[in-house]
Amino acid sequence: MVEAGSGKSWEDVLAICSSLILFKTRAEANGWRDAFENMPIYLDRVGLGEDIQRMRIIHVAGTKGKGSTSAMVESMLRRCGYRTALFTSPHLIDVRERVRINGELVSKEVFMFHFWDCYERLHAAATPEIGVPGYFRFMTLLALKIFLAEKADVVVLEVGIGGRLDATNVVPPPAALQKVANEKVVSGTVASRKVASGKVASRKVASGKKIAGEKGGILKAGSPGFTVPQLEEGMQALQRCALKAGTSLEVVQSVDRLVTIKGVTPKVALGGSHQRMNAGLAVKLASAWESSYLKHLEGSSGVEADNGRETEGLEGVGGREGGGKLGGEGGGIEAERGCETEGREQGGGGKGAEKRGEKALVEAVKRRLIMLKLGVLPPDDSSGNDQGAATNSTSVALSLLGAPSRRISESSLFGSNAGGPPSRLTYFIDGAHSPESMEACAEWFAQTSNSEASGVDPSLLHRVLLFNCMRERDPAVLLPGLAARLATHGVAISNAFFVPPVSQYGFLASSTSSTASQQQQQQQPRPAVDLSWQQHMQGVWQSQCKPLMKGVQQGSPPPGMGLPPLRCILPLLQSQHPTLGESMSAQDSSQGAVLSTLSSTLDYLRLCVRESPQVRIQVLVTGSLYVVGDMLRLLGKIPK
Repeated sequence: MVEAGSGKSWEDVLAICSSLILFKTRAEANGWRDAFENMPIYLDRVGLGEDIQRMRIIHVAGTKGKGSTSAMVESMLRRCGYRTALFTSPHLIDVRERVRINGELVSKEVFMFHFWDCYERLHAAATPEIGVPGYFRFMTLLALKIFLAEKADVVVLEVGIGGRLDATNVVPPPAALQKVANEKVVSGTVASRKVASGKVASRKVASGKKIAGEKGGILKAGSPGFTVPQLEEGMQALQRCALKAGTSLEVVQSVDRLVTIKGVTPKVALGGSHQRMNAGLAVKLASAWESSYLKHLEGSSGVEADNGRETEGLEGVGGREGGGKLGGEGGGIEAERGCETEGREQGGGGKGAEKRGEKALVEAVKRRLIMLKLGVLPPDDSSGNDQGAATNSTSVALSLLGAPSRRISESSLFGSNAGGPPSRLTYFIDGAHSPESMEACAEWFAQTSNSEASGVDPSLLHRVLLFNCMRERDPAVLLPGLAARLATHGVAISNAFFVPPVSQYGFLASSTSSTASQQQQQQQPRPAVDLSWQQHMQGVWQSQCKPLMKGVQQGSPPPGMGLPPLRCILPLLQSQHPTLGESMSAQDSSQGAVLSTLSSTLDYLRLCVRESPQVRIQVLVTGSLYVVGDMLRLLGKIPK
């Protein structure tokens, strides 16, 4: 028997993926509707029509925070001993980032096997009326097929765009006669939308209602829904969606409603108040899913935990020392992982051991649920260490995803080490690309960069913006919103660079040759490049953003401690773009400068700290996930 895709390479996979991205702009609403209505047909064509009913799914939609919420939920459940599956989008470097099993990218072999099976089935069944699905719909089908084959206990699906007509919304509601095992936990993590005054207010209210209605379209009968607090218009839209779907909608509060077993408020690895809200929602989703799964375990195996032992165990745990940080190397709601997996994963005991393992799992789940009802986060004592450093693994999951935000120091370039002084060049990388996420990005950068700069002479600190956004976005909305929010926190951007990404919409590059090949590609002489979009962003920055930061106190650097002029990298700029090098080097980056490549921008920043050992530079990289992915490649931060 010849396997699907036999003889094909990884580059062939990427070429097909690129070909499935049919358009360079977002599809119209009618196109989305037609494509969504075809999804059940595609499910049948790849053999998932009936099998998808077996999946236990947590479905997450939202404007700001759905990715981090999904990552937190997956991490918590994985560290409880469950076999988890996570589907997210977009990817930054490797297409396999979208499809994870137990927090890790699936192997190329597994990805390719199911890729060719799906593609050849869909291609063979294509008709003039219903052809092969587009890229995101294909990736959704492929992910579901991999998750079923890998026998995941729980699948966390992040919506791509919207919700109601999103490809992920093909997952069916649990049928009335189906087992509880098929229950889907659904969440609309729609961010609150601010409302201005006058005529603009009415447009924003209408926009907020529409967006909330689209997100709430994932709510389904038989599946409880959860959301975070909204403005009134958005909440009413979500409530109407829940009523129409015939399900409940519970408003979840911040993780601040919980305490650790020490009685202190949990810490969240990611900065920003919205991440505390996301963490609270993630805890609720994980516990709701476990409650559903508990009914399945008790119903399918007849196992019931001893309530007396359960209560006794809770009291014993409550008196122990434990950590209280949502993030770090500790494990999720992982308090009982050791007893959960005994017999369940290690094997070696036949049906008796399997039954004992199931009973231990039921007891562990019940203990966690009781603790959460009491407002206590279950501790991490899986290692037998009473000094557990965490109660869930937020930061682990997010660092694997590379989004929404990362802090990367280049200390190794300048002789520092883990025990040495802080890096003098630090990149703060955030994938924000909407008005709401841009404000959250500003909050995070202000909080994190101020903390890192504590004790640093302000006159030696330079905060730099490296920005690019897609043409479908409006920099006149994104940039002033970012600058205004930074200014309210007393953070001023001293220099700004507007640089096009290397990555292209519609083309998937391989991650295997990413760092070296990309640097080499950017250093090659290039024909005349169109930088008019970056020049437009620079104009917005100079006219609308610089005035917003005039009132921010900022020390003047001593002589020789400012950033050197761009002319210092003139030979590099000329080697890459002979016709543009001279004009680019003549720019004043304090007013905003346009550079043609990310590699030349990084070379300039590295030169700055080499030439001025006392200078500290903090670089905020944001505006586009394409530029984020390219930066991670250039810095050698390839996902595992």
